[in-house]
Amino acid sequence: MPKRLPTVMELAEEAGMDSDTATIYLLDIGLKITSPTQIIYRHDLQTARMALRLPHSPQVTDRCSIRNLSERAGIGENEIRDRLVKEGLLAKRRLKRVPQYTLTKVEECLGLRPKPIAPAPQSSVIPKKEGRKPKPLWPRVGKLQDLEYLKPEDVLEFHYVLVRDFAKSKNPIFMPGPRSRTYLDSAVHRQRTSLGFIAKYPTVSMAAASLLYGIVLGHPFHDGNKRTALVAALVFLDKNGWVLTCDEDEIYKFLLQLADHKVIDSEKGQFELADTEVIEVARWLQSRIKTVTRREQPLRFRNLKTILEDEGCELEPLHGNRINIRRGHLQTQVFYQKMGADVDKNTIHKIRKDLQLDEEHGYDSDIFYNRGPRIPDFINKYRKLLDKLAKV
Repeated sequence: MPKRLPTVMELAEEAGMDSDTATIYLLDIGLKITSPTQIIYRHDLQTARMALRLPHSPQVTDRCSIRNLSERAGIGENEIRDRLVKEGLLAKRRLKRVPQYTLTKVEECLGLRPKPIAPAPQSSVIPKKEGRKPKPLWPRVGKLQDLEYLKPEDVLEFHYVLVRDFAKSKNPIFMPGPRSRTYLDSAVHRQRTSLGFIAKYPTVSMAAASLLYGIVLGHPFHDGNKRTALVAALVFLDKNGWVLTCDEDEIYKFLLQLADHKVIDSEKGQFELADTEVIEVARWLQSRIKTVTRREQPLRFRNLKTILEDEGCELEPLHGNRINIRRGHLQTQVFYQKMGADVDKNTIHKIRKDLQLDEEHGYDSDIFYNRGPRIPDFINKYRKLLDKLAKV
């Protein structure tokens, strides 16, 4: 009988790493991985095992196995697991093998290898090079601008929109809601961090990075943290006049790296790990966002309907795919297709002019277009990505 083919999760367990990290490695070599339970077929199996630094066939008694380490160190397997988990060298206690790339540190921890002598401490003052200006203590990524921040209540609303949207899907959000209001406040208020009147994250990419980082790694919700973080970041960028331009596969891979602290080499960080990671996320965002024009622009009809109803307008469908819109004694008629269709710029311009909702009557375009969150649009646009994130 042929041997059953392994899943991503099983290969990750054999390699001594979590499934998110294994997924990143397999995506790097070009495999299309959408779930930790996905089977690795025979024609990809050898390549996958090489990418995860595994031998061609499973070996239980290799140098990286907990059993082998126990025999060499003369220490019980349970004690070894406890010690390695405490030192951060074993991701989960139930794993049977440590990652190959951590073997040296594991052996040092267990006394199987002498620890290297630590170098003498160096001065924290960076010598000034001739003819060069000293580097700023804290880098700034992007241009300064006035920012419109999200509140914890906003992020909580996004979370519950996702809860309702995924309720009937194959990957619903179990146990909806925050683990603690303190965790939620801490994750969202990170974007407002300041020293006196000096903002730590003064640009849109830096503030968006801190928001994304806070929700993904702060785990303020029982479930759906990565999905909520993505929607919150998209809404934040949108409110401040920016849009994300990269494809969904790139976002998916980056979010997995962020969740697994793989966006940087932790040994090369100039600042504390969290600060260094946020800066790297900000640089990643800065190279993948662009400004959007807030003048007359197309809107989905459902969003336009919400804006008009907030201004006291009444909408009455007519025959011939037309709709009548009244605002007090003012009214206008325009062509109507369906709720999800885009309304072109000329139609929006006509509605605003006929109902006196234009700039001539004190209604700024930015205020008009930014009235209310566009969460459903972001969910629909990134549906496949959100479904993939639900599986990890």
